[in-house]
Formats: sequence, structure tokens, C-alpha cells
Amino acid sequence: MKTWMIALAALLPLAAHAAPAPPPDDAYAAWRCGDGSLMADAQADDPDFLGDLDLVGTDTAPAALRAGDDDFLYLRIRLDADPAPGGVPNPGGVWGVAFDLDGDSTDYELLIVADATPASPVVTVRTNRTVTVPNSPLDPADAPPAATYTFRDAASARATSTTFGGTPDYFLDLAIPWADLEPLGLTPTSSVRVWVASSSLPDALDGDFACHAAGSGAVVLDTSASRRGDGGGPRLEGGGGCRATGGAGLLAGLVAIALAARRRSRRSS
Repeated sequence: MKTWMIALAALLPLAAHAAPAPPPDDAYAAWRCGDGSLMADAQADDPDFLGDLDLVGTDTAPAALRAGDDDFLYLRIRLDADPAPGGVPNPGGVWGVAFDLDGDSTDYELLIVADATPASPVVTVRTNRTVTVPNSPLDPADAPPAATYTFRDAASARATSTTFGGTPDYFLDLAIPWADLEPLGLTPTSSVRVWVASSSLPDALDGDFACHAAGSGAVVLDTSASRRGDGGGPRLEGGGGCRATGGAGLLAGLVAIALAARRRSRRSS
């Protein structure tokens, strides 16, 4: 069974990367749900995952987005409350993105999570080479993590302009070096599906999933997986998962976004 370099055989010490500033909001592109709409999720749809564990969003204010530059993959999740007041993540919270890299929608190959369950919160990247819970996001990823960063170095939170439920919403931003992702099979041109959710687990997703109504039953990977898109840039489609479209594959358009940003910077200098 199994795409910003690392050895996979042993647990690595916390990686030392300067904390990057998230890109401007207009550099982010939203993931898409199965009907082609931008990834969304109703406020308070899962009574077991509320507040900072509640993903929220609409087609005008998407629940999950991504961006990239030469060095980092940036992941963004919109939440109903602040996951890290004063920069300190709330104990017990987990937020993540699972990636299907091989085109088999019954499993995932990579899991990136912000994990506030340990005393010193971290962001981890885990592979998933052995399926033990078929066709489920509950299938635990591999131990030890392939890469680990301090929360401070790889994650940040800030208020957004939206107020679902009448209270301020927050972005949780993650920044992972391409140098650590590429040896694991995730590159700026990979073709992927993703599942975005909160969780109570550090090595799997079991919480509030974007593009999934909690009352409709458990998330099943292949029935919520994406369809192949029709090309033409960074348009992503899928259900609980989302697929990059066309030959450019995963995060298609990220290179163009980065180049455009550099051109804007040169013009303004």
C-alpha cells in the first residue's frame, strides 16, 4: 500500500523552523465539497465538538483553505471559538487534515494535526502505511510521527470577520515545510483528497468534519471522497474529502499564487 527532509525510522526531536507569517487572506484557496461548493460546515452541528472544536463556514466564508509558497504549505481551518487564547492552545484540542495521496479513497496516507493534548502542544505529521480500521478516518496513523514541531513554531490563531452563532470565529493556521512533506509523498503538484476535522485523538480524526452533517451518520472515507475535477487551475472538489483537479494535481495553482505574490512585491518595491 502504500506528496517544504527527514528520516522516518525513529522519532525525531522537535523540528527547528522559524515561525512563518501566514500569507495574506487573498493568497488562500478554499477546498471544495462534493457538490463543487466551497467547503462549508454548519455551526454547532455536532454537540460533542463545540466551541473551538466546531468547524464553521459557508460558500462565502469557507471552513477550510490552503496556500503555499516556495518553503511552506499553509493550512487554514475556520473555528467557532479561539483555539489558542493568548497564543496558548486550549488543552485537549486536536485539529487536522488527512490526505489521500494514492487515489484509493478508502484510506489516507498522511495526517497533519495541531495537537493540544500533551502538556507541550505540538503540530505533527504522520504517515499511515497500515490500515487497521478500513474505510474510516478513525484508522490510526503511524507512530512515531514523521515530523514534530512546537505549536508556537507551526501554528497560530487569529479572529476572523465572521461571527457564526453570534460570536467571533477564529482561523487556526498551520505551516509545514515542504522539505518535510516531499519525502513523504506530498508535493505542490501532488493530486490529493483531504478530510478536514477536529478531533479528540492525536493520531486520527473523530470530530466535526467540514462538509459533513453530524446527524447524517459516521464519516465513511470512500463515500465522502472526492471526484476527479475537470482541470483549469486550483479548483478542488470532493465530499468529506476534496481532490485537486487536472494534471497539475494537489494544490494546483499554489506555484502561480506564489509567483503572483512575488510579482506584486517587486512592483510595490
